[in-house]
Amino acid sequence: MRKDVFVADLSNVVAFVEVISQVKEAAARRNPSVGIISAPYGIGKTETCLWFYTRNKNTVYISVKAAMSTRDFFEELLLEIGGTPRGNLYKIFAEIVETLRQKEEPPVILLDEANRLAEKKKMIEILRDLHDEAHVPIVLVGSPEFLPVIRKFGAFHSRIRVMKTLSPLSIKDIQKIASACLENCRLDPGAAKTLRAETGGNTRQVVIALEALERYAKANAKEVITSEDVRKIMIKARKAFEEA
Repeated sequence: MRKDVFVADLSNVVAFVEVISQVKEAAARRNPSVGIISAPYGIGKTETCLWFYTRNKNTVYISVKAAMSTRDFFEELLLEIGGTPRGNLYKIFAEIVETLRQKEEPPVILLDEANRLAEKKKMIEILRDLHDEAHVPIVLVGSPEFLPVIRKFGAFHSRIRVMKTLSPLSIKDIQKIASACLENCRLDPGAAKTLRAETGGNTRQVVIALEALERYAKANAKEVITSEDVRKIMIKARKAFEEA
């Protein structure tokens, strides 16, 4: 099974790109330009962030770490935009703003694992200042539990241009992934439907299941995977998990 493939026309990827497009347009007009993208674990948030980052040069990508202090975060941001951290946090912030203002087009600041900002009030307040002073688009990507917390930061929340919750994979999405990644077999329409039901459309679980199905197909000289095959593999996987 191919693991070097990113399927860019999945519904969630299209929605992700649309959010970024909207905040970029808003920033260009100096309107509120914060975007929020949320999704349950295993939907593919980080993979989509990295795919976008590697294909769009005018993007700053930071994965928020639990151990990051506010200074750690803004030092990393300054380094990412080509500056050198010096002095206290205020001086670092001022250099970030000045560096961004000098750019012909401000980069999109893409923050993965943004749910970890929930307990970092000072960091969120400084992000609001950065948004206002540098007119930079900011996109926060994280799990849904941080949404109620963000609403508590009224000033920051008022600058949100668009909020989008990514959905589990559809049957059509699963068919696209299978078509792109499976090398020695394919899913029949019923198998894709069953795989959607068995995994709930969780991207990570779908990919794991497809790997197991391809091994099964190779071992049994099968070119077409059926619903029965999917059920058999999923039962086996659940049993192995329970026994582990």
